[in-house]
Amino acid sequence: MLTFEIGLLYYALFSWRARPTDATKHGAFSYHKKNGYTTLLAGILVAMLIEMIALHTLIGLGVPGLAWVVTVLSLYGILWLLGGWRAVCLCPILVKKMH
Repeated sequence: MLTFEIGLLYYALFSWRARPTDATKHGAFSYHKKNGYTTLLAGILVAMLIEMIALHTLIGLGVPGLAWVVTVLSLYGILWLLGGWRAVCLCPILVKKMH
């Protein structure tokens, strides 16, 4: 689990200059370009931002400290989704021939 979290943080924070694996080599293909994955993720991120702002405001009226905890956890969730998106973009599916 720790390796997974570190990998997602790498993809979310440090992989923005990396190039995707060439899809023509090694029987690789990507699936994020034609299935609307990016659009779906963008919609989820917009919904998360709206929800984060609304929850921060509502919880902040009663317990300001808890509002900041929820906001930080929401931001981490957004970072997690961005890391997953970058991983999908940079690491295509590899199809290998079995002998």
